[in-house]
Amino acid sequence: MIDLNSQSITALFNHMFNEGFVNRLAHDTISFFQDPAFFSLALAKQRRLRKLALTFSRPGKRCVFVSHTLRNLTLDTDLYDVCYLPKGYFSDLTDLDVMKRAAYIECGIVIINNNDSHEKGNANGYVQVFNQSPNTLFVVWDFDNHHWLSLSPALAAHSDVYVPAHMDNHYLLSKYNSAVTDPVAAGVIQWTSSFLATNVGEILHSTRVSTSLGMHIPYSAFSYRSQVIVTLSQKIPSIGFSSHDFHERSDRDRFQEWHGFKSHWIVPVLNDIPIRIFDALVTGGIPIVPESLRFIHPISAIPREHIIFYDADDIMDPERLIIIANKMFDVGGPGNIVQRHRFALDHHHGDQSFRKIMSYVNEKIENIC
Repeated sequence: MIDLNSQSITALFNHMFNEGFVNRLAHDTISFFQDPAFFSLALAKQRRLRKLALTFSRPGKRCVFVSHTLRNLTLDTDLYDVCYLPKGYFSDLTDLDVMKRAAYIECGIVIINNNDSHEKGNANGYVQVFNQSPNTLFVVWDFDNHHWLSLSPALAAHSDVYVPAHMDNHYLLSKYNSAVTDPVAAGVIQWTSSFLATNVGEILHSTRVSTSLGMHIPYSAFSYRSQVIVTLSQKIPSIGFSSHDFHERSDRDRFQEWHGFKSHWIVPVLNDIPIRIFDALVTGGIPIVPESLRFIHPISAIPREHIIFYDADDIMDPERLIIIANKMFDVGGPGNIVQRHRFALDHHHGDQSFRKIMSYVNEKIENIC
C-alpha cells in the first residue's frame, strides 16, 4: 500500500495506473465503433435531412422554439420568430400529447437544452416527439456531455444538430450525429442580458463580503469533487453544498447573492467549464478556478486580471488565494468590476451562445437545401 503523501511522482502514478482498465477501455472503444449499425444510423439521419430539405426550401418566416431552461435567452433577428416552450414540454406524455406537441412545433426549429429533454434520465417523451416530427429541425444543446453518457448519445442520435457544451466525448458523440459542433460553453442563462445591463449600478455599488462564495449542488457520483468542497468548507464556511431548490429562487434573490461577494470558488464536476465562472464575472466578482482549466478555451481568453487559478496546495490552504483575490478586487476597483461585467455580458451570455448555435443551424439548412 503506497503512502498517498509520497513525494514520488512515479510511485503515485504507478499506484493509480490500472493497465487492465486502460487496455479494456481502448479495446472496447475501438471494437464498439466497428458496429455497422453506425453507418445505418448515418443513412437514416441522411434520409431525415432530405425530408427536412423539402420543408425548409419553402419560403416563409419560421419559428424558433426554445426550451424552458433557456428561457432567459433572446435572439435579435428578423429571420425568425422566437417562442418559448413551457417547463415539462417533453415529459409525461400520452400518445395524444405527443401528436399535439409535435403539431405545435411543426416546420419550426427547436432548440432544446438537455435538462428539458428528460424526466429523471428518461428521454422517451422527447424521442417520441422527435420521431413524430419529420418536418421540424431539432437542435440539442447538451450541458452534460462530459459525464452523462447514458443520455448524451440518445440526444445526439435524436437531433439534427448536436451542440455539446464541453470538449469531452466529442468523437463518441460524433458517431451518433455527424452534425456535431465545436463545444459551445454554457454561458450566463439565469438572468436576461437586459436585466443585467439595467442593474449594472447595483453590481457596481454592492457591498461585498471579503471571502469567497462557493455553494455547490452535491452529486453523489463525484466523490472527489465532494471531498474538495468539504475540505474547503472547513476553512471557508461560505463554500459548501446547496440544495437543488437553488433554481427555484427568484432571479433577483440569486443576483443579490452573487454580487455580494468579491470572489467565487468554483469546483467543477469533471474538469468541465462550469457556467458559474461566467455568472461570477457578469456580477463583477473574481472566479477562482482549477489550474487545469488555465489553457482550455474559453478560459484561456479571460484576461488574467479577472481570474485566479488554484492548485492542490490551495485546496488545503485556501485563505492565501482569497487574500490575493481580495487584493485583486480592491486594487482593480469599480473599473475592473465594470470590465468583468462587460466581458461576460458581451462574450459569455447565453445570447451570444444562442447566436452562435443559430449560425450553425443556418449553415446546416443552407447545406441540406
